[in-house]
Amino acid sequence: AGTKPMLIALTDHQQPDVDLERTLVEEAGHEFVAFQCRDEDEVIGHCRGAAGVFAQYAPMTARVIRALPELSIISINAVGTDSIDLEAARQCGVWVCNVPGASTNEVATHALGLALSGIRRLKAFDRSVREGRWSLDIARGMQRPAKMTLGIVGFGSIGQELARIAAPCFGSVIAHDPFQPGHRFRNATRAASLDSVFEESHVISLHLPLTPETTAIVGSGLLSRVRTGCYLVNVSRGGIIDHEALLEAIESGKVSGAGLDVLPEEPPEPNDPILDNPAIQLTPHAAYFSMDAEADLRRQAINNILAWHETGSPPNAVVVGSGNRV
Repeated sequence: AGTKPMLIALTDHQQPDVDLERTLVEEAGHEFVAFQCRDEDEVIGHCRGAAGVFAQYAPMTARVIRALPELSIISINAVGTDSIDLEAARQCGVWVCNVPGASTNEVATHALGLALSGIRRLKAFDRSVREGRWSLDIARGMQRPAKMTLGIVGFGSIGQELARIAAPCFGSVIAHDPFQPGHRFRNATRAASLDSVFEESHVISLHLPLTPETTAIVGSGLLSRVRTGCYLVNVSRGGIIDHEALLEAIESGKVSGAGLDVLPEEPPEPNDPILDNPAIQLTPHAAYFSMDAEADLRRQAINNILAWHETGSPPNAVVVGSGNRV
């Protein structure tokens, strides 16, 4: 942190322009540059001299962080930080900040939408009508939502918001999160073990960060425990699910289908079998999006860097920097 103007580099973006970021940075008296970096070498080449980096999907790996000696803070316009090597940042004394709350309502609502669409078989109904069939055959075996249990894995702010808005639709809501204190489960019927959520729930919604511990956590083991016909929703990170195991569980009938907003590779390869499975609803990592949320995400991510420069202590710190690179 300091009083001199600094260079802030934006590594990559999805929005059509970066006018909002440029205005915020330049009005604060700093220099702003923007790129579309896709790999480590591009990030290193473009971000030299930057004290602050505003990232989205660009890889902020250990190699990148160590190759940028003037880098002091990385801010990402998302909750998840899996594109950043947090341990390397910690070792180098680099701050890492995220934006934890800007899209809470959007992501929770998207998860509920995928869940209700799945259990009410809206995708199959739509396809059937468009193919000239006007029949309730697809509806055979459908259950009343008010008699179903929604299970939530990961009970942070998004999981809690999902529990709140989903409670009127489902008969009960249970949740698992070993890191949350008991009073946080007030919107759920009860806290439950991970195994219990998979064994008891008719719908399971995943709200976990992608870490070494959660990578492929939903695999053949947990999927073998679900009640037959369970529906799975993932709006967190694609790597949490072993997709080969998911496809096998759908093929066997153990899992009725899935609503996925995230995949291990985005976008998927054209030959990815997930694209051909009619029991799977797909959306393009869009759960976070609304015009309001996008503006909040962008503004707060830049403000993390500006606040660090002004005060030395940015909001939303995931990794606390040392102030001096090592």
